[in-house]
Formats: sequence, structure tokens, C-alpha cells
Amino acid sequence: MNYYFLPKIFSLSTTLTLANYSPVSKPHYNSEKQFIYVTYSTGEVWKLFLFQEIAPGKTAFIESKNLPPAIPEGASVFIFMHPKRLPDTLPKLLAYPMMETDPHWRGNLQFRSPTTAVSYQGEYPDNMLKIPKGTLLVFNPLIQTQEGINTLVLSINITSNPEIKTCTYFISKLVSGEVVRKGDMKTNTINTVDMEGLVNSVEDPLCFYSPDMVALPIFFSYDPSFRFLSFEHSYPMNEFCIFGDSKFPRITEIRKHWMKSLSYE
Repeated sequence: MNYYFLPKIFSLSTTLTLANYSPVSKPHYNSEKQFIYVTYSTGEVWKLFLFQEIAPGKTAFIESKNLPPAIPEGASVFIFMHPKRLPDTLPKLLAYPMMETDPHWRGNLQFRSPTTAVSYQGEYPDNMLKIPKGTLLVFNPLIQTQEGINTLVLSINITSNPEIKTCTYFISKLVSGEVVRKGDMKTNTINTVDMEGLVNSVEDPLCFYSPDMVALPIFFSYDPSFRFLSFEHSYPMNEFCIFGDSKFPRITEIRKHWMKSLSYE
């Protein structure tokens, strides 16, 4: 089961596209009606809003301007589908045995300005909900270095527990280990990190990491008029291994090496 996120960025229109059908011809579950829920964390519970129903084989489009008005300003909004009616609050987010397909069952997240639009996948798999702490390590933050272009890192974290904890991120140079920026990120939040003013040098490239929080990093680049937009994410370390095996024995060793090497104290 996937959770989806719906960021609000500037005055851009944001649309999430959900499909109630599998990307494979023979899914391992019976196709059925789903309820689409919008949720956010209060820090103590997950508040749920029933948004709409979606029939098997159908597609739903959710726009940021149409979210329930009771959601507080500034709250990070997440969305999921479930076949049952759920209460207005949950002590923990649910996992459900669907959407576990290969290829992956995707969602699509689109940002739209008056002149152009850009989209990319927008799902967060429920197997990440139970990661108690974890780390984030991105070797290439995908900073657009053209003049007049700025990049934001959308760093998304969702956990089963609604607690909102403050964690730390660092932007460092890989060769020298110099920390060029440090700040806070929060769990159960769509964090926005502004990369303005940073240069990704070939001789000493940047990395983006957090020693105390796992997150899904997505990179949004734009010009001041929003005529040029870019939306993408870098691959996790396991994707550089054969078949993208997350259990490849060297992955943990490599990650520990780099986290130890980077001087974030």
C-alpha cells in the first residue's frame, strides 16, 4: 500500500493522480472499491478525512485547492487508499497488502504554473513507515546550476507513529567534508530545503544527508517566472547495485563509511 504526498509550493497548482488498478495484468489481490483518505499528523494522532470513493479500474485527481478546509494551514498533507471505512483519527497509520507489484504501483504528482507543468511519481511505500530512525544519504542533490535557476529539496518522511520529531540535515562537500549548510527537518512532514546559493562543484561535489532521519528526497527546480520547471529524484544507494537489491551486503557498509567520513559534528 502506498501513501502519497501533496506539497504546496509557492502559487503553483498541485495535482495528485491516483489509479485504482494494478500496473500488472494479474495482481495478487481482488480489485475492489477504495476510499481515498486525506490525513495529517497532529503530533499525537493522525486526523483523517474521507475525500471520495474510487471504483475499480478508475482514476482520481486530487488538487491542492480542493483539500478539506478543516486541515490547518501549513500542515503536511498525505493521502492513501483503503477498502474500508475508517474512523476520524488513527493512533498509527495502516499497512495493507496491496500495491506490492513489479513494476511498482505509482502515483503521479504534478506542479503547474500558468505557462507550463512538470510531474513525477509521488508515492511513499508503507514498508518505510516502520523504519524507526534510519539515515538519508544523497550523493548528488541534483542542483540546477544555470543562472537564474533555484532548486528546492522536498524531503518527505512518513512514519506509522504520528509523533513529529525534529531531526538534522547537512549539506557537505564529499571530498573535503566541509559542511556548507545545516538545518532542521521534521518527521511526518514534507520538508522543504532551499539550495539557493550552493554550487555543486565537479572537484568537490555536494551531498545531502541526515544522520537521524530516513526520507524520500525529491528535487524541484524553477526560474522566477516559473516558465522552466524540473521535478525528479536521485536514486537510493541500492539502485546502484545489481538488480537494485536493498539487501546487498555491502550497502550498509558503504553507507556507514560515508556517514562516518562526513564531518557533521
